[in-house]
Amino acid sequence: MGRNMIVLFFIISTLLCGAIKLGILESDQNLVHICKMAIEDGQDAGHCTANIIQIQDAATCMINNPAKGTANAIAFHFQEHVEAFVNSRCESEILEIAGLARFWNSPVMIRAVTNPIISDQDLYPTVVQFGRTSALDFTYAIKSLTDYLNITSVVLVSSTESSFDHYSIVAGIEQTAKQQRSFSIEKFIEIDENVLRENKIIAEELRTATSTIIIGDDFNDLGMVLRNLEMISLSDDHYMIILICNQISEICTSSIKHIVADASIIILAPIIEQYKVMVDKLSERLNFTIKEEEIEMYVTMYDACYGFCFGTRHSSTVNGKKFAQSMRNQHFTDIFGNITLDGAGKRLQNYAFQWLPSRNDEFQRVMTLSMIEAQCTHGNKCFDLVTAKHMEAYRMMWKISKEDLKVIETKRSKEHAISDNLSHKRRQLDSYALVGTLKAEFMCFKQYKRIPWNKAQLKFLYELKSLNHNNLTNFIGICYNDLDRFYVLHTLIERASLEDFIYDQQFNVDDTFKCAFIRDILKGLQYLHKSSIGYHGLLSLKTCMIDTNWVLKLTNFGISTMLNELIDQNYIRTIELIPQQFYITVAPELLNGIQIGWNFPKGTAVGDIYSFGMMLYSIIFRIKPFDRLSLKEVLHNVVQKSLRPQIDNDNGDPLITLMCQCWNSVPEERPKLENIRQTIGTIFSNSKGNLVDQMIKMNEKYAQDLEHIVAERTSLLVEAQEQTDRLLCEMLPPSIAAQLKAGETIIPRNYESVTVGFCQIVEFMYLMEHCTPEQVISFLNEAFMTFDEVIKCHDAYKVETTGETYMMASGVPRENGGRHIFEIAEIALKIREKTFAYKVTAAPNWHLRVRIGFHCGPIAAGVIGLRSPRYCLFGDTVNFASRMQSNCEANQIQVAESTAKILMENSKYNLTKRGVVHVKGKGDVNTYWLNELILNKQQY
Repeated sequence: MGRNMIVLFFIISTLLCGAIKLGILESDQNLVHICKMAIEDGQDAGHCTANIIQIQDAATCMINNPAKGTANAIAFHFQEHVEAFVNSRCESEILEIAGLARFWNSPVMIRAVTNPIISDQDLYPTVVQFGRTSALDFTYAIKSLTDYLNITSVVLVSSTESSFDHYSIVAGIEQTAKQQRSFSIEKFIEIDENVLRENKIIAEELRTATSTIIIGDDFNDLGMVLRNLEMISLSDDHYMIILICNQISEICTSSIKHIVADASIIILAPIIEQYKVMVDKLSERLNFTIKEEEIEMYVTMYDACYGFCFGTRHSSTVNGKKFAQSMRNQHFTDIFGNITLDGAGKRLQNYAFQWLPSRNDEFQRVMTLSMIEAQCTHGNKCFDLVTAKHMEAYRMMWKISKEDLKVIETKRSKEHAISDNLSHKRRQLDSYALVGTLKAEFMCFKQYKRIPWNKAQLKFLYELKSLNHNNLTNFIGICYNDLDRFYVLHTLIERASLEDFIYDQQFNVDDTFKCAFIRDILKGLQYLHKSSIGYHGLLSLKTCMIDTNWVLKLTNFGISTMLNELIDQNYIRTIELIPQQFYITVAPELLNGIQIGWNFPKGTAVGDIYSFGMMLYSIIFRIKPFDRLSLKEVLHNVVQKSLRPQIDNDNGDPLITLMCQCWNSVPEERPKLENIRQTIGTIFSNSKGNLVDQMIKMNEKYAQDLEHIVAERTSLLVEAQEQTDRLLCEMLPPSIAAQLKAGETIIPRNYESVTVGFCQIVEFMYLMEHCTPEQVISFLNEAFMTFDEVIKCHDAYKVETTGETYMMASGVPRENGGRHIFEIAEIALKIREKTFAYKVTAAPNWHLRVRIGFHCGPIAAGVIGLRSPRYCLFGDTVNFASRMQSNCEANQIQVAESTAKILMENSKYNLTKRGVVHVKGKGDVNTYWLNELILNKQQY
């Protein structure tokens, strides 16, 4: 018996000698129990070491003894020989015990939010962090938001209350942001709740130039703090408020949900899927109900103990530094889900920015920040950003800075504009704007005070910027708050407005044009009415633009209500009186209460229908409504007496009937847009297809009808044919236009060998600076006409002109064997020769010089576009030719070596090797001058 007892004692002693002692610093025995449960689960799952894990626990910090946990940790180490620790939840003890563990070389599991300095692996090399949230994570999340929305600085708000067992997460964010220069902090405000109850002046400190306020949830009475800081008022004044939550949004805001919804507060919180399942699972195993707000400390205790258990299997020793290193980039699964540690031994946690659309709604995510495991080997900077559409509005992509805006004054005379023929008709503009390199037309107002956009307005402007349709110009944006001017900008259409064509009696507007214009208007309106914008608001002949491809585009859409409100609130005012003629097309119900001459009407879809009816009147009769009456009396009678233009419709013309229906005094009784489209389709049933198709049909109709008319009217047929051919040839090469007229289909195809050339006028900006716009345009017309005359003598054609650059090609669309390279070479030499003697009267000290480059090779070509067809050339040959021109010197003709070798076969051409030139996208290229010109510097 005695021998058996000795053997049993020996076995137990041996087992205990191999045991690992884990010290838990926690006063709550329920949490100690959950740790033991985690160790048992890990052992049952085979995730633990084969050695026994002995758990010892001791009390942690108390009000009267804030270092009790630290003292117990010291006793554990020296008296009980404890080898690893699950650290305290008290802020002061976390850093103290972690610091001591560095010298003891003992692993420490962190399970609570703490100072970001804990992530310093030089100071705390034995630490493994299992806390779900951290100041580091929140800082990176805020940086992701500020970078995405281009926010320059923020205001941080934190509680002044600090204690041994509490750490302010916002203070940690401030510390981290400054150390890592993550984002700029305009102001860091610490608030004493007791003072705030009695003194609301503190709220005024938040009203800074910075419109983003970040506040922590570590207040005893968070609802009182948010109310006294007037968060709803701040939100109404367009401040973006972000609440930092250490727990999930539903728990963090359970008592303040109404304030969060009313103030549109954005919540930044961790994402914990199925947290209610966690509550039920823990309550069942512990045999008592756990409150939802307590779930976090139970889960992190379980994760920390399970994680230690997991680490003992993957580390051959409980050596603190080696243990912590072995836990880096590890991944395991416990009963609460997957846990991934990054390269610093810190838990990876997903976060989300969320908001409440209303008090009764659920939280909606507007931005999700997911941790990417594969990119987290060098710390925590591994967020993957996923945004919702709601957040896009804050980016304000429509805002134009004063640095990007340049207003150009023009001196184009009205006489010159009127004398333009149909092909070259251009609008008479007093000025236009450049936004970067983009030309824009604008509406300009006097701004009297700073405009603070609310969330609804930001969303509206974002959606306005997002509109994209073939029958709309592009809304470029708004320039505001930078100057004493307020600009609304749309892309510039230089050709003409519909008003210019309709009231020009020299322009023949037959059913072909009427149908095409009306259909384009209706297509643009339908897109607007179905969009979130919902209306045009300023529809008239002036806001219908005709581009160079004869496509009608609506402009100045969707802005009327915004302008109305800004003027009513005295943010802006018109610089000049709005002409009374503008209001003629405005629906009578929208004229009520409008200060004529000083404000715009609000926009509605039914109001657009009325405006469309007035436009139909002008399109049908080609006169202005009420053109012989006093406009002041007309506007009064339109509203008060339902005055409408007098129409004789005894024949029951369906178009006139439709027009009169659009004028109905009861907005709801005006025809629907879809019904209008169907009616127009019926009326113009013989006019189908785009304007090019209709022009071809119109030409055929003229040919069939006029052939039977007497000889004296033959000239009319010729004139009509020439007009239509001219229009077609503006859009397409002559051979392609001829095929289309013949009803043939243009099949896209590859060309094995084509020569493409570019010619650019040198120092064109000098001419722009020293000449008027009229002189510049006159010069370009004369210069390019000279180039055109050269091309007419050769088998080539002008592809297009862009600014001061002239593009030409040979061998396409009509192939000519191998002659194309010599055709372009001859053209280049003759163009250069023409420039030598060219004189510019407006700039006598300036000489016309060109740089020419061309290249020979394969291309693809075909007609692009159904509504506005263009014959386009594609391929590397086009790009190479452009590079030859852009890298060329003045009055030289440059080709690459491959092209030069072909030219060398003809003794007529003298090619001089220029040498190696670096060409963008091609690298170093050997180039040659064609019949190199030796410059006389005194002459040029």
